[in-house]
Amino acid sequence: MKIIDRYIVRNFLVSTLLWFVVMMSMRVVIDLFMNMDEFAEHEGSTWQVMGIIAIYYGCQLLEYIAQMGGLVILMGAVTTIFLMNRSNELVALLASGVSLHRVVWPIVIGAMALNVLLIIDQEIFVPAFADRLVLKPDEMGGKRKGFNVRLITDGQRTVWYSEWFNPTTGRMQNPLVLGRDKKLLNLKVQAFGTEARHAKMGDLPGWFILGGRLQGTARRGKVWRSIQDSRYISTYVSPSKLLSLARQPEQSNRPIRNVWASDEDYDMVIRAERFIPAPYSSDDSAAGRLRGGKLERPTFTFFSKLVPREEGGDVFVPAPDARVIGIFTAKSASWQPRLTGKAARSRPSDQNRNRYDHWLLEDGELFIVSDLTPQDLILRKSGRAQQLMSFRSMSKMLRLEHIPNRAGVELTRHARVTDAISNLLMLLLGLPFILSRERNIKASAGLCMLMVGAYYALIYMCRYIGLPPVWAAWLPILLFGPVAVVMLDSVKT
Repeated sequence: MKIIDRYIVRNFLVSTLLWFVVMMSMRVVIDLFMNMDEFAEHEGSTWQVMGIIAIYYGCQLLEYIAQMGGLVILMGAVTTIFLMNRSNELVALLASGVSLHRVVWPIVIGAMALNVLLIIDQEIFVPAFADRLVLKPDEMGGKRKGFNVRLITDGQRTVWYSEWFNPTTGRMQNPLVLGRDKKLLNLKVQAFGTEARHAKMGDLPGWFILGGRLQGTARRGKVWRSIQDSRYISTYVSPSKLLSLARQPEQSNRPIRNVWASDEDYDMVIRAERFIPAPYSSDDSAAGRLRGGKLERPTFTFFSKLVPREEGGDVFVPAPDARVIGIFTAKSASWQPRLTGKAARSRPSDQNRNRYDHWLLEDGELFIVSDLTPQDLILRKSGRAQQLMSFRSMSKMLRLEHIPNRAGVELTRHARVTDAISNLLMLLLGLPFILSRERNIKASAGLCMLMVGAYYALIYMCRYIGLPPVWAAWLPILLFGPVAVVMLDSVKT
């Protein structure tokens, strides 16, 4: 890099930094003036309130930079050329045979480097602090307001509803989960409970539902005969079935390790660390009483589809394209045969449990697999989820078969690409006026601002008049790109 290049780049970076400080300070001061009443609602000392203000605007600066970065770069470039022109440095350069295009190139390269920093801020830092950026001034310091979860769709096309979500604890009250088929027409499964908390089961993200219940459809579209519950799991997979799968006789009292069995009626797979059969009694066998037993650390996993392991076989396994619907976990599970006769009539309060053979769960919980997080709920409630998401997250969302406001997400994703180009294009549109020697600097600056303002107006007009997402994002560049090239080429050097 030559001396003149280093000189121009240094002046450009200093001017840009000064404009950054000025414009960000003005933005913060104006916003602080408008929200002073909300900050005053916080309890505590003056220093504590000032700390809350500092944290709030420290996070907000990330979004301010992404929004105003292009204009700051333009102002830095205009200021650099203006100062060089006022001190007659441009005259000296022209006299020495250096063209004005040669003067512009270090500024353009420096602007491209700063644009990379803006992209990093938008794609990495803004999404990382998205849950803080949607907070209002009076919600800082842990005073987040709860809200209803209104039919939010996750990555598996499952719809979530909740009467109340507490952002502070990250829990949903009385959640309802509706799972649909690929055509989004038929309801495949529904789950509900009293409370849901976000967690992970191994590598699977999702929500544990307290008091959870699960109802769905199995193969051939039949509705499950029984609602599965975090207290008990209805199934025909009895202790006798487990002994048979382990190739042990009915009279065996030997525990079985690494239990695995499937129930095709519910598309369910049962796993457990160990099965301990109840002591065998010939009297029970003679009386027709079924063998009992206990599962240790069991999981009852419900899939969207089970298929025979072998053609014509009676052992079913999850299909290659099957997805997990729900998982019941428990500390242990004891086998309970269905009640009949007088015993059933004496316990009418739970007919579903009395009618079918079931495993009685100890500390049972229902886990629903979902990529939906508490942060996602907060962002979608704010209505700014698209603006605060990364390009990768938006691409992942668009791969879903059904999402709300697909056109808006597509437009925002295209805009991420075009915004970086627009920042550079604004620079190329404004610099020719400042480089012109045919008018005074004030008139040149006025025309520069007018041209940039017209470009900004076209951008927002295209995005809000209902054009297709691709055209709305790229049309301003297609129209003003050739204009910028012609204007820059027409500068007398």
